[in-house]
Amino acid sequence: DKSYLYVIDALRDSIIDSVFVGKYVSGLVIDKNDNLWVLSSGDASMYQNAQLHQIHPLSLQVLKTFVFPPNVSPKNLIVDSRRENLFYINQHIYKLNILDTQLPASPFINNNGNNFYSIEWSNFDDNLYVSDAMDYVQNSTIYRYNNNGQLVHTFKAGINASSFWIE
Repeated sequence: DKSYLYVIDALRDSIIDSVFVGKYVSGLVIDKNDNLWVLSSGDASMYQNAQLHQIHPLSLQVLKTFVFPPNVSPKNLIVDSRRENLFYINQHIYKLNILDTQLPASPFINNNGNNFYSIEWSNFDDNLYVSDAMDYVQNSTIYRYNNNGQLVHTFKAGINASSFWIE
């Protein structure tokens, strides 16, 4: 089922345990406390809201659960270099500190009419890279933001740039 995070015994090739995380997992990251964060995009057609869970990886205890409003499908969960702040795309880019107790009310970076498609945090320059898919036909524009959300640089990439390799 696509609604669970499974714990697998690799030696026996069997499922040991599972944790419900919601429909369509779209991101996994580990924070500075070694807790796992799981983002699920949900399924509006089945009235299942998107969810974000913080899970202790050894006990499998769900430490926090954030439920998104109906018809919201966040994607591309990433974490910054200090592993203290999570970022995701929901049309705009949102930032959530691992100590926060509620989802952010306003975007960290407004899309200003752009089509944000993918994001990645660079530990090399401590910047956020964002791909704008434009109209899915033109070459993407890549935006580079500093850790305060200020635009630093833009450049072009291929059509629908969906991932980054940063050295």
